[in-house]
Amino acid sequence: MFWRFAVVKNWADMWFKFAIRDVRNVQHEVEESLFASQAEVEQIATGLVAAGDVEGAAAALSEFSAAATAETLSRWTELFEFLLTKYHDGYSLASQTALTVDMRCLWYVCGDTWTYRSTAGDLLCARFH
Repeated sequence: MFWRFAVVKNWADMWFKFAIRDVRNVQHEVEESLFASQAEVEQIATGLVAAGDVEGAAAALSEFSAAATAETLSRWTELFEFLLTKYHDGYSLASQTALTVDMRCLWYVCGDTWTYRSTAGDLLCARFH
């Protein structure tokens, strides 16, 4: 789990001014989900302890912890993949679901349109904002 957090942190650091919003959104989603289920899990564990089933309470808490860890790991993996495709080479991908690629300059001035030839010789144009 450490490495998932580390890789997200290292990539987001390069584009911190922009990427921190994406990181905070995912962090908020994960934390809110955990906080929302915390009272229920504590109630279950407390009830089991009150009934004398300490092992059952420990198992319930362990199950909750394992599920929370798996979900957090999954969300951070998705976040890294998102950041990797959204922020690179001084550009930000405007939409990961659009049919066209719209790259936006992050912090230096770019021209309106770059024209270049592909390896096949086709004339290609890319619009940058």
